[in-house]
Formats: sequence, structure tokens, C-alpha cells
Amino acid sequence: MLDTSKIVSIILFGLFLCIFYMEEDDMEPLRSLPYQRYGHTVCAYRGRAYLWGGRNDDYGASSTLHEFDPG
Repeated sequence: MLDTSKIVSIILFGLFLCIFYMEEDDMEPLRSLPYQRYGHTVCAYRGRAYLWGGRNDDYGASSTLHEFDPG
């Protein structure tokens, strides 16, 4: 379980998502992500991130809502 009181940044590098703890100067990789896409929307609400829509050339358009909860 992540200690969200110490989270400074949630960082996304392509398909690599990690949490960076600044006080410890340490990164923790997180679980796998949905396929890469463009034309999508991401927003944060009440400590969670939501990814909606988008498309890519292999899978086409997506109508799936993904929720990321770091806790």
C-alpha cells in the first residue's frame, strides 16, 4: 500500500508510471497501464486520476474509462 501522505509526484514516462518520493529520493514503479493513445482526456478528482477515450493505430478508438488510485 502506498503512503500517499509522502507522495510528491506521480510521473508518467511513455508507458512507465512511477511515484517519486522526494524525501527518500526514491521512485516506485506502479502496475501496468492501458495501451498508449492520443486524443484522450486525463483529469484528477479526489486523489484519483481518470483516463477517458483516445485512440491508437492498433486498437482504434477507446470508450473505456480507466481509474488510477495510488492508495
